[in-house]
Amino acid sequence: LEKIKGTDLKGTVAWTNDHFIYDEQDIRLIMRDIARWYDCDVVYKDKVTGHYSFRLSRQTALHDVLKVLEDISRMRFTVNGKQIIVTSLQG
Repeated sequence: LEKIKGTDLKGTVAWTNDHFIYDEQDIRLIMRDIARWYDCDVVYKDKVTGHYSFRLSRQTALHDVLKVLEDISRMRFTVNGKQIIVTSLQG
């Protein structure tokens, strides 16, 4: 097998298997994927950073995906129409 540089094969397989799979991925990249999948825009109220790991079916409701992210991060996610508002809970 030939190694393909710069390619996230796990993420590619996840798309074809109808899952979100992240392994220590940057929150902004995660939110970009979520926004694309759920047809929303992301608004950052604060500077957010961090890398997170989780696996969920893409059939999971947006509210439940954001709940998982709240549980593993120091952020709050609020849905307002077609916007996901991200607020840092860092003190």
